Amino acid sequence: MIASWQVDRFLTRRDSCIIGRALAERMGMKLGDRVTLLGDIFPARLDLVVAGVYESAIDNEVLYFNNQYLKESLRKEQDYAIMLMVMVDDADSVTPVARRIDDLFHNATVQTKTETEKVFRLSFLSYVGNIKLFLFVVCASLAGTVLLVATNSITISVRERSQEVGIMKALGFSPDTVLCLIAGEAMVVGAIGGLLGLVGAQVLIAAMRNLPVVMVSLTTLSLSPGIMAIELLLAAACGVVAAVPAAWRASRRPITECLAQAD
Repeated sequence: MIASWQVDRFLTRRDSCIIGRALAERMGMKLGDRVTLLGDIFPARLDLVVAGVYESAIDNEVLYFNNQYLKESLRKEQDYAIMLMVMVDDADSVTPVARRIDDLFHNATVQTKTETEKVFRLSFLSYVGNIKLFLFVVCASLAGTVLLVATNSITISVRERSQEVGIMKALGFSPDTVLCLIAGEAMVVGAIGGLLGLVGAQVLIAAMRNLPVVMVSLTTLSLSPGIMAIELLLAAACGVVAAVPAAWRASRRPITECLAQAD
């Protein structure tokens, strides 16, 4: 969404530009400010004036400027385009329009490949292979490592507190009660660790929202309440699973053996 008078100003002034609201707020720009672009792939210097600010739920960190202004700043052999975006009236027109564009350039020196924006973005992910399998293997490896570390830490902790276990049994605590106490403590520690992980994830997501995004917008990235609840449950379950072997051995160990090991 953008005011019509801003569009008119953009169309009538060659050195004008239009920017997204999020980009304008992040860079502290407003109407009438001057922006200088220094090209890298296309070596050019463009002195622009902000003629309008548009509102959009997605792709709101983009700067649009006059293509003819860029062409005049480049050498003739650099005057080419690598990507063009076409907007259609409705979703049913996407396939016919894409086919028609490719047919027009079928016999041209440089042919076109027209595809939807979703397919275009997914093509970049295909360069790294099966991204879902890759993420699953990485996450499974990390989860297994965390579980092993947690099991080792809890085992050492229970072994060092064997005297406490012996005293609890001497006071009348049953083996099942001792097992539940140790597992419950590990569950609470796991849940606290999961909560700290959620805080770190929220900080990371907030930082990613402020990064300039070119291909895939991350400004809407967030953790839903359902995902956060599942994460906390998995963290608590990880603590319980890690504590069960050590808790089982401690709860079944004789009182004399617990006290003797502590000495």
